[in-house]
Amino acid sequence: MIIKVNNNTINVLETITVRALLKELNYKEPVAVWINGEQVFLQDYDARLVKQNDSVRLVRIIGGG
Repeated sequence: MIIKVNNNTINVLETITVRALLKELNYKEPVAVWINGEQVFLQDYDARLVKQNDSVRLVRIIGGG
């Protein structure tokens, strides 16, 4: 299926969770995720499915102080 990740169009498996997408794209947590403008919380990464034509925004969280 076709989705957009950070404004790039990619092709992924039909049913893919947020956590599986992060693994496929080689993102290491922590990563903030939004799907179609709605933030997905860490506890939902295993249950939330990415669907055809979704727009996903991934932002790596960098600690500092």
